[in-house]
Parts: sequence; structure tokens; C-alpha cells
Amino acid sequence: MNKKLNFKFIFIVLSLSIVFTSCSDWTETSSVDLIESNIETDNPELYAQYLSNLREYRNKEHKTVYVWFDNVKDMPKSRGEQISAIPDSVDIVNLVNPDDLSSWVISDMESVRKNKGVKFIFNISYPAIEKEYEQYLLQNEESEGSSDIDGFLSYTTNYIDNKLALVNKYGYDGISILFYGMITTHLTEAAKEAYLARENAFMSKFTTWINQNPDKLFIFEGYPQNLTD
Repeated sequence: MNKKLNFKFIFIVLSLSIVFTSCSDWTETSSVDLIESNIETDNPELYAQYLSNLREYRNKEHKTVYVWFDNVKDMPKSRGEQISAIPDSVDIVNLVNPDDLSSWVISDMESVRKNKGVKFIFNISYPAIEKEYEQYLLQNEESEGSSDIDGFLSYTTNYIDNKLALVNKYGYDGISILFYGMITTHLTEAAKEAYLARENAFMSKFTTWINQNPDKLFIFEGYPQNLTD
């Protein structure tokens, strides 16, 4: 009985020593040269032909791929934060943060637009204007009941003018607007008049802008069936 126990004990000790020896071998480190394939540098001529074909494809009728990109203002911390990493299948990029663009963002936009034919736009939102106007009233200690419609109209005009100025400031290819609106059949005449004045203050600015910028891209988001014009 003792011999069997001794044998088992010796076998376990030998097994453990083998395991520890193997683990020691596994943890040894060594440098390895990794070679990443990159068609842009490996075959510049082939890559240039690919970009040419890609730009040609953009000008043909096809299903448009439209995305939003939450661009960061600081230097990107990962590849996923770089505009240049956006897939080549994307046609239009809507930048979530359209103002105060850093130099690297502007450079990336110009490079991707030139080489891949991607268009860059930003959004002007009617709900965002309403929300900012409410905050403006609160900060100026005005109640919603004491504010007149002309105050919102003036605020909307200035807001949109400041946003549209970004198109030329950063060389955007166009804009998108967001407007849901509402059905006006249930409104009183006074409420309907006030609402339509707000809608017109928002939409009329873009009607003028579109006529003045026929080469720019314009995208409408929301409920077109609620537009009175």
C-alpha cells in the first residue's frame, strides 16, 4: 500500500515539474517583424486606378450610402475616430460636430473628397433650434408666456445664418435639414398663424440658399407631408 502511494506521489511531482518547465518555455518572449499589406504603398499604380474607378462609380446612378460621423475635435485616439477610415462604400458623411474643426479633420475631409469622391455635409435641426430658444429664454429670465413670436423668428434667422456660414468656412458639399412639423387642422387660427410663421422662418431660409447654391447638396429629413409649402 505504501509503495503505491509513494509511486503516485513521485508521479505527481514529476508531472508538476514538467508543467512548470513547459510554462517557463512558453513565457519566453521574442520580437517578431510584422509586415502589414498596404495596397496604397505596395502597388501605388493599382491603387490609383482603384481610386479613379471609385470616383467614376460615384457619378453613376447607384444606391447612396449616407452616414453620420461623430467627429472628435482632439487628435483621434484610434483608427475608428479618423475620417480617412470611413469605408469606401460611403457616399455622404454628415458630421455631427460641424464647427470648430481641427486642422487634421479639415485635411482628412479634403483628402477623402479629392481621392474618393465622398461628400461632407452637416445637419440644421428645427427641434434643436426650439430647444436652444427655450434655454435662451430661461437664461434671460423670460417665461414662455411672455415671449412673442417675433423673438423666435429673429432667433431662428440668426441661428440658420450662422450655420450656413459654415458651408463656405470649411468647404462643405452641402447641408441636411431636420423638420417634423405638425398637422395644423386641429389648431385655432391664432395658433396656426403662429406655427406657420415659425415654419416659414425656418424653411424660407433654405429655399433662398438652394436657389443661390445649385451646386450644393441638399437633403431633407423629417416629415415632408407636414410642410405647407
